[in-house]
Amino acid sequence: MFYILIAVALFAALGYAVSNMMRSSGESITSEKQNVHAAEVLSYAKTIRTAIQNMQISNGCDDNNISFERPPFDGSDPLYVNASAPADFSCHVFHPDGGGANYIPPSSEISSYSYFFTSELGVSDIGDNSRGEITMILRDISLKLCARINTLLDLAPPETDTVANLSFVTNGFQGSFPVTSSIGTVMGSGHSLYNNQPTGCFFENGATAGEYFFYQVLLAR
Repeated sequence: MFYILIAVALFAALGYAVSNMMRSSGESITSEKQNVHAAEVLSYAKTIRTAIQNMQISNGCDDNNISFERPPFDGSDPLYVNASAPADFSCHVFHPDGGGANYIPPSSEISSYSYFFTSELGVSDIGDNSRGEITMILRDISLKLCARINTLLDLAPPETDTVANLSFVTNGFQGSFPVTSSIGTVMGSGHSLYNNQPTGCFFENGATAGEYFFYQVLLAR
């Protein structure tokens, strides 16, 4: 009986150890996946920002000339058709004669939404506080991914920054700058974490039921 009790105790200890190892391994895999997803989002945002900078330097594109129209560039992408963009596509971010960037939607593990390009979101103390910025948005990402993005940017965990409405994720950039929402404390009543912060992730629960948003200022106004 004594040996049986020892065997039972050892088996229980072994089971506990294995369970902890499996839990730790699972958490490690999840953490690594969040790192990969965060790096993917940040890297793609940098690619788009670089494409715009190159177009402005090499092709002389003004702010209002930029177009985010996606292939096949025949007007069938009305969300981003910009009448002020040159007809030779030299200011089209995703055209080989323009920015040459590839349009790559985020994986379904990151968000069910596509990257969105707008000028209706103003970021406090980025450029002129009376104007919106040309910004890349990704909505409804997970808290863990949002927090990991902020960590990679050396920012505090996501704070709440309520926007006025969702025009900044429904009205694509078409050459004008009608700022309708803002983040930070200067342009709105948000959180100071986002003042003068060109990249970050915030929680919004006013215009939405509660979503985490990634944003990247591509061109400050």
